[in-house]
Amino acid sequence: LEFRRVLFRSNQSGSAYVGEVRKSILGQFQAPAHIPAWELPGLVVRVKISRMTAAGGVLSFEMTKKSGNPLFDDAVAATMAGYKSGVRTLPEPPADVLERINSTGLTIDFSAR
Repeated sequence: LEFRRVLFRSNQSGSAYVGEVRKSILGQFQAPAHIPAWELPGLVVRVKISRMTAAGGVLSFEMTKKSGNPLFDDAVAATMAGYKSGVRTLPEPPADVLERINSTGLTIDFSAR
């Protein structure tokens, strides 16, 4: 799995936070074993986190682009649902980063390469 891209225009603290988010999500997401290896490189799901708490809780997210593979899409949705339900949290964002996420969002591409 490769956490391919995070779209977030930020200052230095924002860039550091994106790296922390990457580590957190990579530790939780697994592409389903039932997807053929030849199909994995083309699968990408884009998720936008639009509301977060200061403690790293995800209040709102949406899948803005699906991969076309229901198994992969469902795995991404399940990972993100764990963050939204409070089972997992993202690292606590700095105040300026939290403000930016809550005003413009944080977009993440999940891809399996």
